[in-house]
Amino acid sequence: MPYKNPDDQRRSSRESYHRHKERRRAEMNAAYDANPLAREASRRRSREWYAKNTERVRITGRAYRQKHKQKLQSFDRKRKYGVSDAEFKALLESQGGLCAICRRGRGTREFSVDHDHSTGLVRGLLCDPCNHGLGSFRDDPAILASAISYLGRS
Repeated sequence: MPYKNPDDQRRSSRESYHRHKERRRAEMNAAYDANPLAREASRRRSREWYAKNTERVRITGRAYRQKHKQKLQSFDRKRKYGVSDAEFKALLESQGGLCAICRRGRGTREFSVDHDHSTGLVRGLLCDPCNHGLGSFRDDPAILASAISYLGRS
């Protein structure tokens, strides 16, 4: 039965895909195991299609990233640092909406999640210049203290 609302059709297709994903994957793997040349032929067809449609893939990927920028940032933040949107907003609010180091606003870019590279623990949110500065000093307090001493000489 055709759907009157395209959103209902998309939702139904997405639900069906997720319901049957594992079964379909198992069926394809069984077919490929039975005929190993089929897997290679499928990969070859994919590579050929990509070679012919590289610009199309690039354009659609760029459009998708532009349209879903906030969603992708949230996903990336959660994957890399374990910080949800709610936690990010709470951390930003606890810092008064300012960079944890220079106490300035975010400027044109979103704040970066600063974390301890050895433990993975989140320390705060930083503007780009402060984040790059810490990275340049390799998060080493001794190097940073040396830089402060150097700046004090003038």
